[in-house]
Amino acid sequence: MKVIRANLGLILVVIVILIVGGVALFTRIQNIEPPPPTLTGTVLYRSNVNDVFSFIMWDLETNSPSTFNRYEADAANPAWSPDSRNIAYEVLRDGQYDIFVANAGTGNGRFAITDEDAWDTHPTWSADSQRFAFASDRDDGVDSLYVANSDGSGVEALTEGDSRDHSPAWSPDGSQIAFVSDRNGASDVFLLNVESGEVTPVTSGAGDNLFPAWSPDGGRLVYTSTRNGGQKIFTQDIRSGEVTQHTQGATIDSHPGFAPDGQRILFTSDVEGNTDLYILDTSAEEPEFFRVTSSRDAESQGIFNPLGN
Repeated sequence: MKVIRANLGLILVVIVILIVGGVALFTRIQNIEPPPPTLTGTVLYRSNVNDVFSFIMWDLETNSPSTFNRYEADAANPAWSPDSRNIAYEVLRDGQYDIFVANAGTGNGRFAITDEDAWDTHPTWSADSQRFAFASDRDDGVDSLYVANSDGSGVEALTEGDSRDHSPAWSPDGSQIAFVSDRNGASDVFLLNVESGEVTPVTSGAGDNLFPAWSPDGGRLVYTSTRNGGQKIFTQDIRSGEVTQHTQGATIDSHPGFAPDGQRILFTSDVEGNTDLYILDTSAEEPEFFRVTSSRDAESQGIFNPLGN
């Protein structure tokens, strides 16, 4: 009997440790059912249900989702134009990825703006919503950055060489494009001066740095990094270089992006086992985390309506 009690006691201790440890993985996550009234705006994200890919619009204020577009093949990396009128994204068809554009209000009028025997991915809009940059392996089988008009015409190369350049993000003032490259070995974030073509590093050192996105004022980048183990969310001040780590623990946190207010960060995490969207509010004295989606489907790559609507 003493042995049984001792074993039960040990089991209880282990359970407590697991619970406490699980809580420590991600502090102060709150389920939004419904979301607090301070969380407003519309989020678009990617949902995968049995390999049927949909883009879902989610009104944070009313907590109501609606299907934007649905595909029987992979569709990913949505990008909202700064004027909020259109959404660009990549779709797998006939063994290659092409970039499509659809009306943001209805999801209708979708058309391919690239149609090459290549993988064209990761679209990002210029500040005036008239052009977009993207990654493509169309020339030599290695991803480089390109720019085109919003209808797909006037394609020009922005980078070239043996390095893999991808995941571009155009700055709010239109002067720079942040992107990921392995030109120095690991995957790091770089800045491309759109006018001069000069490339400067943002990150360096251990780990991979991925999925950069700009703050609305252009002063910071948010990205995913494995520098401290696992994929975590970091922000970096462009001028000072000051880096802040925002998530901790044994989770995979990725695809971050700023809200129009510059205070909230939307990102993907598997903190509760499934891939869902979360919001980090950095305006509070202590950062707060809120859960946006909660389903058995894989939901990721969320972006805010840039105008806050």
